[in-house]
Amino acid sequence: MLTAYALRNAEIGYCQSMNFIAALLLIVLEHDEEQAFWMLSVIEERIVPDYHGPGILGCQADTRSFMDYIENFLPAIGAKLVDFNIIPDVAFISWFMTLFTT
Repeated sequence: MLTAYALRNAEIGYCQSMNFIAALLLIVLEHDEEQAFWMLSVIEERIVPDYHGPGILGCQADTRSFMDYIENFLPAIGAKLVDFNIIPDVAFISWFMTLFTT
């Protein structure tokens, strides 16, 4: 399925985290590979464009927005992240890249 998608959308191709999304789709859609392929296409091209493409700009923007939210509305958590030297872009990007499937 991922090879077929990489051929369909050469600009995105394959990105490491897409395997988690594809696996979940196959489970939820009861191993219907064609439905999973088309659902993956809709997710990648309409719901989260630029998430897995060059520069992962959509994912980076959402990660930054998440951090802005924490800093503005959950400052105690933001302070703990600083205290523990956690780099949010590194710590949280896998959540966003896998669309919270992990």
